[in-house]
Amino acid sequence: MSTTTSSSGPPAGFFGSQNQNTPSSKSSKPDFAAARKKQFYRPGATKYDDLLPPNYVELVPKAALEAFRSESEKFDWKNIPEWVPPKELR
Repeated sequence: MSTTTSSSGPPAGFFGSQNQNTPSSKSSKPDFAAARKKQFYRPGATKYDDLLPPNYVELVPKAALEAFRSESEKFDWKNIPEWVPPKELR
């Protein structure tokens, strides 16, 4: 088995000749505020939404509904609802 080296630089490695230590583009700080404004829920995107009863929002306890309606970004560790969020509040 013979290996050849060219005078233009080191031989290409298994994953190619790009230097993996230098980033190809600069990264910027993520914009979480803009991401929160996007609506990710799409009605009808999952078959499981149709399995919820039509009056599901009435069945969910008041404390869980308040947690889902909250503008907070996070749940309190002691008060995480054990209910599926109603479709109306997603």
